[in-house]
Amino acid sequence: MSKIALPSFVPHSQSIAYLDFQGGLFDVLRLRFLYEESKIGGRQLEKQLTETLLRAGVILTITAWEVFVEGIITEQFDIKHDEAFETYHMENAFNFAAELWLKAKRTPADLAEWTGYGWKDFVAEQFHKEINGLNTPSSNNIRTLSRIYLGKDMTAFWSWKGMLPARACHKLDEFIKLRGRLVHTGRDVSVKRAMVTANQFDSALALIVKLANKTYAGFYRPTPLPKKNRVAPIGRKVGNVGP
Repeated sequence: MSKIALPSFVPHSQSIAYLDFQGGLFDVLRLRFLYEESKIGGRQLEKQLTETLLRAGVILTITAWEVFVEGIITEQFDIKHDEAFETYHMENAFNFAAELWLKAKRTPADLAEWTGYGWKDFVAEQFHKEINGLNTPSSNNIRTLSRIYLGKDMTAFWSWKGMLPARACHKLDEFIKLRGRLVHTGRDVSVKRAMVTANQFDSALALIVKLANKTYAGFYRPTPLPKKNRVAPIGRKVGNVGP
């Protein structure tokens, strides 16, 4: 490809997770430019090096996505957790944590730890175990975590012109599988390395940025201003308002 389509980010972000995501993609863009520069003016880097740039670009793109997912879910959980005063404010998360807690042998004295706002500590503890164990930011893992701890399906945000959430989930999962093949074959010299094209690199980057933008918009969508009440001029009926 002779031209690079730069990603379009959300300006003036309210989310630290989204700002970190942007920063994480700087190295990805540098790799993409290095690959492009290798073909300018007859310069041709050895094939193995150019392939390395593309593989590294896809791996770093999915890594940036993984960090973003962990960050944005944690941000939203913290908001919800801080504002919760009753268990029904975090019903899914409370029920999930309570079921796990009850599986262990408990005594009546243990119940005292759940009194007052003690239940919030257990919910937070279980959340951090789950989010820290998120090694694969696939659509199914994201859907499960967001439903339990945020009370909404984050993947439902992933729709735009020509794209429905189900297809976006499928495309994301395919790139995550590619990342997995790249990482695992890189560890075993006896296994043939997975190949990455410039088009795959660009497609992965474009999709991940779009998913992050839609996720951010889903959580931080600005509240529309209330419409002003239309006041009928004196002597006119409301139905006749207008020129």
